[in-house]
Amino acid sequence: PFEILRDEHWVLIRLFALHQESLLSQDWEGARRMLERYCGLMQRHIEIEERFLVAPRETGMVGMRWPGEVYRSEHQRIMQRLERIAERVARGGLRRVRPSGLIALLDQERALKHLIEQHHHREEVALFNEMRRALPADTRAALGRALDTYQGVAGTVPAPL
Repeated sequence: PFEILRDEHWVLIRLFALHQESLLSQDWEGARRMLERYCGLMQRHIEIEERFLVAPRETGMVGMRWPGEVYRSEHQRIMQRLERIAERVARGGLRRVRPSGLIALLDQERALKHLIEQHHHREEVALFNEMRRALPADTRAALGRALDTYQGVAGTVPAPL
């Protein structure tokens, strides 16, 4: 299941890139749809991580590099920033956006991407590896079942240009 979670990180990165490509083309409806898809996958990804990986850490596991609250806090910040960006993209589709407005939006998105890159790195080097060793077999199996439903998602995202 940890490889699936890592693969989802790649899918999320690619979806966000497609969203930004739509922005650059000033295809606001396409950008909005891609961002909506991204937000849905990110929300589900976060819910699974918190249920199966973060919550067990908060029950007294020792020897972990970062406490569960670090991941939970980052998840909250990611979703809050995404919400603000989604509102801005929705407004952009309703009116003509000047180049300076598009640049400001892309700057806001760059800050989000930086947060997500750091977060994914932290998960991949610490959380996934630590939980691979510490997660009980029944919880690992439940995680795998929860992810099975979404395993085909990677195949639905176009490859990079």
